[in-house]
Amino acid sequence: MNKTIKWADIVCRYFICLLMLIYGFVKVFQGQFYTDYYWKDTPLAQLSGMELVWSFYSYSPIYETILGIIEVIVGLLVFFKRTTKLGVLLFLPVMANLVLLNLVFSVGALGSAFPLFAAGILLFIINFKSYSNYFFEKPDPAISNKILFRNIAPKAVVIIIGVSLASLIVYNNKFKIIQDNKIKGSWMLDGHPEIKRVYFEKGKTFVIRDNKDSLYFGSYQTNSNNTITISDISNNLFNWKSSLYIIYNDTLKIINPDKNQVLVKMKTH
Repeated sequence: MNKTIKWADIVCRYFICLLMLIYGFVKVFQGQFYTDYYWKDTPLAQLSGMELVWSFYSYSPIYETILGIIEVIVGLLVFFKRTTKLGVLLFLPVMANLVLLNLVFSVGALGSAFPLFAAGILLFIINFKSYSNYFFEKPDPAISNKILFRNIAPKAVVIIIGVSLASLIVYNNKFKIIQDNKIKGSWMLDGHPEIKRVYFEKGKTFVIRDNKDSLYFGSYQTNSNNTITISDISNNLFNWKSSLYIIYNDTLKIINPDKNQVLVKMKTH
């Protein structure tokens, strides 16, 4: 039974550390809480719970970074045996809040949040006697410093994997599928009152909002010779196939065989 508890302790600590490093470093480099531009023009009552949460957390990049640093520190505290007890006490309130957010706002990350919370509870149960001795009876004997550095190889592997996966997510979210920086954002189509806004979003996504607040999604592609192609939009208004575009000040001009179209940049929210 002692051997089973030992392995449960190791698995839980490594699992918590790995995921906290991934989620933490992604936040540190502000690669998680991205909000689409069309969300910002949507009334609050029409936003989903997940969109509300993401909009709140993305409002301040500094807050996202601080939140990520806290997650990394807590994950490392849980990971190293000498600091596991302190780490668990800090980890459980953080995860309880995250599980509650997922349940109440339907964020969609319960599949990872709940196992993390369960692992934290299991670690708390395994170390319950130590907590009881510390708070109600006598202090737990100090753990030798050697424990901190014992079996450093598997610990290093977990940290390296966590940092690597976090780097991959940051790369995908911030660089690989980032929108075209020259035209990203919210635009108003001049001369077409039936269209409220058009948006060039992350991942080369193109969104139309009509005057009834209905949304239509498609994709766009730009290349180095300043041409743009819009696809998957069931609207003949946007017949942009390898059309030349020109940007000056806050105006985007699309030049195509049918007729030229002008878009005016909206103020960034």
